[in-house]
Amino acid sequence: MNLKCTGLKGPEESVLGSFVNPNLPLEGEQFGVRVTHLWTPNELFLWPLKKQPDSEMARETLTEALTKINANITSLPRLTSFPYGGPCLAEYSDGKYYRARLMKFTSIEPLMILVQHVDFGSDDSLPASKLRQMPAELLRFAIQAIKVKVAGFKAPSVECSEDVLPYCPAWSVKAAMEMTDLLHNNITATVV
Repeated sequence: MNLKCTGLKGPEESVLGSFVNPNLPLEGEQFGVRVTHLWTPNELFLWPLKKQPDSEMARETLTEALTKINANITSLPRLTSFPYGGPCLAEYSDGKYYRARLMKFTSIEPLMILVQHVDFGSDDSLPASKLRQMPAELLRFAIQAIKVKVAGFKAPSVECSEDVLPYCPAWSVKAAMEMTDLLHNNITATVV
């Protein structure tokens, strides 16, 4: 069998690597954290408050790099390739673009894509017009938000009349709200 492949073009977007995971404190070490996003009362996203050592090559912070990129966001091409887990820049509700990971298509007509904001942990379903190609230099920064499971919490029995989290019906909205109230205090975490 002889196949002819004339006229085909290579991918227009360069294929980027994956995001860098942060260095966690040693097992058993306690450290301060800030909760950035609550998924369920026992699964949430944290920012470790312990400063991550910057690489020697890093001359600017992630915030500074994103500020520069947002100042010229229209110069970045729109995203045209949507691989699962692929990095991109996604517009947030504040109109600024932040680093994100492609999760899945949520709708074909109109085209909507679920992304996870890797530095916050929140998800957002966006049209392709709100996604941009991410410059490779943004991959040198470790992701800021770490998804964790909280030890000692389990879903209570939910009564049929209670509102539940649509993506996790084992948890009631009331339990999520009560956990949110608890998270406004100083919180420490331990790696186990």
